[in-house]
Amino acid sequence: MMMTKFKGRSAGWLGLAALATVVAACSAPATTASSVTEATTTTLPPYLPDWEVYDIVDDASFDLPTGELTPFSLAQSLLQEPETWECFRVSQVRVEALDDGGMAVLATKVGLCDDSVAAIEQRIDLTLTETGWALDQAGQRFGCARPEFAWAAPGTLCP
Repeated sequence: MMMTKFKGRSAGWLGLAALATVVAACSAPATTASSVTEATTTTLPPYLPDWEVYDIVDDASFDLPTGELTPFSLAQSLLQEPETWECFRVSQVRVEALDDGGMAVLATKVGLCDDSVAAIEQRIDLTLTETGWALDQAGQRFGCARPEFAWAAPGTLCP
Protein backbone atom coordinates (compact mmCIF):
# COMPACT_ATOMS: atom_id res chain seq x y z
CA MET A 1 0.00 0.00 0.00
CA MET A 2 2.85 2.40 0.81
CA MET A 3 4.38 1.64 -2.52
CA THR A 4 1.23 2.58 -4.44
CA LYS A 5 0.78 5.78 -2.48
CA PHE A 6 4.42 6.77 -3.09
CA LYS A 7 4.15 6.00 -6.81
CA GLY A 8 1.03 8.11 -7.19
CA ARG A 9 2.54 11.20 -5.57
CA SER A 10 5.91 10.95 -7.24
CA ALA A 11 4.65 10.25 -10.76
CA GLY A 12 4.03 13.96 -11.37
CA TRP A 13 7.46 14.93 -10.10
CA LEU A 14 9.10 12.11 -12.06
CA GLY A 15 7.43 13.30 -15.28
CA LEU A 16 8.51 16.89 -14.60
CA ALA A 17 12.11 15.77 -13.95
CA ALA A 18 12.15 13.76 -17.17
CA LEU A 19 10.83 16.73 -19.15
CA ALA A 20 13.46 19.05 -17.63
CA THR A 21 16.19 16.56 -18.51
CA VAL A 22 15.04 16.32 -22.13
CA VAL A 23 14.84 20.12 -22.45
CA ALA A 24 18.31 20.55 -20.93
CA ALA A 25 19.79 17.89 -23.20
CA CYS A 26 18.25 19.44 -26.31
CA SER A 27 19.37 22.96 -25.44
CA ALA A 28 22.95 22.03 -24.47
CA PRO A 29 25.60 23.06 -27.01
CA ALA A 30 26.67 20.22 -29.25
CA THR A 31 30.19 19.01 -28.58
CA THR A 32 31.90 16.45 -30.67
CA ALA A 33 34.83 14.29 -29.71
CA SER A 34 37.08 16.30 -32.02
CA SER A 35 36.15 19.64 -30.42
CA VAL A 36 36.82 18.22 -26.94
CA THR A 37 40.13 16.79 -28.10
CA GLU A 38 41.15 20.11 -29.65
CA ALA A 39 40.34 22.00 -26.47
CA THR A 40 42.26 19.66 -24.17
CA THR A 41 45.34 19.16 -26.35
CA THR A 42 46.11 22.78 -27.20
CA THR A 43 49.86 23.31 -27.42
CA LEU A 44 51.90 26.45 -27.49
CA PRO A 45 53.18 27.62 -30.87
CA PRO A 46 56.81 26.86 -31.70
CA TYR A 47 59.00 29.44 -30.01
CA LEU A 48 62.75 29.15 -29.70
CA PRO A 49 64.74 32.34 -30.28
CA ASP A 50 68.16 32.06 -31.90
CA TRP A 51 71.29 32.37 -29.78
CA GLU A 52 72.13 35.91 -30.92
CA VAL A 53 69.44 37.37 -28.62
CA TYR A 54 70.99 35.83 -25.46
CA ASP A 55 73.95 36.68 -23.26
CA ILE A 56 75.95 33.45 -23.09
CA VAL A 57 76.41 32.24 -19.51
CA ASP A 58 79.64 30.55 -18.45
CA ASP A 59 79.09 26.82 -17.87
CA ALA A 60 80.81 27.01 -14.49
CA SER A 61 78.37 29.63 -13.19
CA PHE A 62 75.25 27.75 -14.29
CA ASP A 63 73.67 25.49 -11.65
CA LEU A 64 72.54 22.13 -12.92
CA PRO A 65 70.11 19.94 -10.95
CA THR A 66 71.56 17.22 -8.77
CA GLY A 67 71.17 13.63 -9.91
CA GLU A 68 70.91 12.40 -13.47
CA LEU A 69 70.75 15.25 -15.97
CA THR A 70 67.99 14.96 -18.55
CA PRO A 71 66.05 17.68 -20.36
CA PHE A 72 63.01 16.91 -18.23
CA SER A 73 64.87 16.86 -14.88
CA LEU A 74 66.34 20.24 -15.82
CA ALA A 75 62.90 21.59 -16.74
CA GLN A 76 61.46 20.33 -13.46
CA SER A 77 64.29 21.89 -11.43
CA LEU A 78 63.66 25.25 -13.12
CA LEU A 79 60.00 25.10 -12.05
CA GLN A 80 60.82 24.21 -8.44
CA GLU A 81 62.55 27.40 -7.41
CA PRO A 82 61.72 28.65 -3.92
CA GLU A 83 58.59 30.78 -3.78
CA THR A 84 58.71 34.24 -2.30
CA TRP A 85 55.87 36.04 -0.61
CA GLU A 86 57.14 39.42 -1.80
CA CYS A 87 56.31 39.09 -5.47
CA PHE A 88 54.03 37.18 -7.73
CA ARG A 89 56.06 35.04 -10.09
CA VAL A 90 54.90 32.94 -13.04
CA SER A 91 57.21 30.42 -14.68
CA GLN A 92 56.88 28.70 -18.00
CA VAL A 93 59.30 25.98 -19.07
CA ARG A 94 59.39 24.41 -22.51
CA VAL A 95 61.46 21.52 -23.81
CA GLU A 96 62.04 21.42 -27.55
CA ALA A 97 63.95 19.03 -29.79
CA LEU A 98 66.75 20.55 -31.84
CA ASP A 99 67.69 19.61 -35.41
CA ASP A 100 71.07 18.23 -34.28
CA GLY A 101 69.48 15.69 -31.89
CA GLY A 102 69.95 17.82 -28.79
CA MET A 103 67.25 19.34 -26.62
CA ALA A 104 66.63 22.97 -25.67
CA VAL A 105 65.05 23.95 -22.37
CA LEU A 106 63.52 27.44 -22.42
CA ALA A 107 62.50 28.87 -19.03
CA THR A 108 60.71 32.23 -18.73
CA LYS A 109 59.97 33.91 -15.39
CA VAL A 110 57.55 36.83 -15.24
CA GLY A 111 56.52 38.97 -12.28
CA LEU A 112 59.84 39.69 -10.62
CA CYS A 113 60.53 42.01 -7.67
CA ASP A 114 62.17 44.54 -9.96
CA ASP A 115 60.34 47.53 -11.40
CA SER A 116 62.56 47.65 -14.48
CA VAL A 117 62.98 43.94 -15.30
CA ALA A 118 59.65 42.36 -16.22
CA ALA A 119 60.97 38.92 -17.23
CA ILE A 120 64.05 36.73 -17.36
CA GLU A 121 64.37 34.05 -19.99
CA GLN A 122 66.99 31.31 -19.95
CA ARG A 123 67.82 28.96 -22.79
CA ILE A 124 69.79 25.83 -21.97
CA ASP A 125 70.85 23.44 -24.73
CA LEU A 126 71.73 19.86 -23.85
CA THR A 127 73.60 17.36 -26.02
CA LEU A 128 73.23 13.60 -25.79
CA THR A 129 76.61 11.92 -25.30
CA GLU A 130 77.58 8.29 -24.80
CA THR A 131 77.34 8.74 -21.03
CA GLY A 132 74.11 10.75 -20.96
CA TRP A 133 73.02 14.36 -21.37
CA ALA A 134 75.58 17.17 -21.05
CA LEU A 135 75.28 20.95 -20.96
CA ASP A 136 76.10 22.35 -24.40
CA GLN A 137 75.31 26.04 -24.00
CA ALA A 138 73.36 28.32 -21.67
CA GLY A 139 72.24 31.90 -22.05
CA GLN A 140 69.79 34.45 -20.69
CA ARG A 141 68.03 37.63 -21.67
CA PHE A 142 66.00 40.25 -19.84
CA GLY A 143 62.56 41.62 -20.64
CA CYS A 144 62.38 45.31 -19.74
CA ALA A 145 59.24 46.85 -18.26
CA ARG A 146 60.02 50.47 -19.16
CA PRO A 147 58.99 52.39 -21.18
CA GLU A 148 57.01 49.43 -22.61
CA PHE A 149 57.84 45.74 -22.64
CA ALA A 150 60.76 44.83 -24.90
CA TRP A 151 63.66 42.39 -24.73
CA ALA A 152 66.98 44.08 -23.89
CA ALA A 153 69.78 43.73 -26.41
CA PRO A 154 72.44 41.20 -25.35
CA GLY A 155 74.91 42.77 -22.94
CA THR A 156 72.65 45.67 -21.96
CA LEU A 157 70.58 46.26 -18.84
CA CYS A 158 66.99 47.40 -18.58
CA PRO A 159 66.50 51.15 -17.96
